[in-house]
Amino acid sequence: MSSLQVGDLTITLTRKNIKNLHLRVYPPDGAIKISAPRCLTDAEICAFVLAKRSWIEKQQAKLNCQPTPATKHYLAGEQHPFRGRWYPLEMLNPSGQTLRKPYICLTPTTIALHIDPKSNLEQRADLLQRWYRAQLKTLIPPLIAEWQPRLGVEVRQWRIKRMKTRWGTCNIAARRIWLNLELIKYGDRALEYVVVHEMIHLLERGHNARFYGLLDQFLPDWRSGEQLLKRAIV
Repeated sequence: MSSLQVGDLTITLTRKNIKNLHLRVYPPDGAIKISAPRCLTDAEICAFVLAKRSWIEKQQAKLNCQPTPATKHYLAGEQHPFRGRWYPLEMLNPSGQTLRKPYICLTPTTIALHIDPKSNLEQRADLLQRWYRAQLKTLIPPLIAEWQPRLGVEVRQWRIKRMKTRWGTCNIAARRIWLNLELIKYGDRALEYVVVHEMIHLLERGHNARFYGLLDQFLPDWRSGEQLLKRAIV
């Protein structure tokens, strides 16, 4: 990994054994990263960046317009997202005693935290994150089971982790997909889109015309799921 300066643009450059050049602009500050074939010279990469400058500036402008994430305190009444809806937190511990094992219940109107009233921010945040992970774990297997025969592929493993810049990744050799924990905050259509997106990589490695053709064939409304993920949840 190295740094490449193109005018006033600073590029993080990674050379790989790949055929095509990949340009991405990452939140929150519009960092520019390029993965390039080893055979390309710096001059060729600079020319590519200059040709894409207007697109880069457009993406950075979009990021600048997104709201700054609000600081969470995990207190009663504070709003948190779950599967495309917002719920206020509710703190429940009728006895006021220390609970042996804190837990969360989803009600029609709240996310209820059954936790020691003396708990601190980190403990409440950890409880909610563990609950998010458990909920996402229940949603993924049915989707994979549904889509494996439809796509004619096999997912040998799937995992969940928090990712800053991607909603999912696919290890084609291991036939393993990784899914971003943040997906639990968005609607089910968004989750299905990411699962299918990563599974289609088992048919087509790159984001090329064939890949998007397969998306159009198997999940014609995939753009609606993609649009859900472009809405900032803060």
